Amino acid sequence: MSKRTIQANGLKFVKIGDIMPDDSMKRLGGKSLRDTVFDQSGYSWRAKVLDYKDGKVYVEEDFWGQNQVNRIRIESQVLRAKSGISVGMTMGDLKQISTKWEALFLVDYDLLDLILPHQPSIHYLVKESKTLDRSSSEAPIVIEEIPSESLVVAIVVM
Repeated sequence: MSKRTIQANGLKFVKIGDIMPDDSMKRLGGKSLRDTVFDQSGYSWRAKVLDYKDGKVYVEEDFWGQNQVNRIRIESQVLRAKSGISVGMTMGDLKQISTKWEALFLVDYDLLDLILPHQPSIHYLVKESKTLDRSSSEAPIVIEEIPSESLVVAIVVM
């Protein structure tokens, strides 16, 4: 398996549940490594940032300071899921890959979170090309109604 393949449990060089990379580490997966901290909605957590030529990968710690990898957020087109899905693909591309998508709206991020039921640990975050007011709607999201030109902006493994 290529080190550029997104797997259900992470990447070849870092997996969910691994101990967070040590602060003394300067490289991971062949990329430079640096620290950051996220502070959002009352939670703070550490992350390691890997810089790719077209984006970043965030290796994020859990919220409870257990020093474990809890989430890996990919914002680079270089890495791809086994199905071939990568950041930058369109909703039209995703609809061709599968018709079994499930989606929910992430109000705080103004993004759709799409998963395939047979692979629930990989989330595809999609920014809709048209602004639709989903914040007050409880109705299920109809995949066919998501504009085909909407883009995958991140892939999250958790």
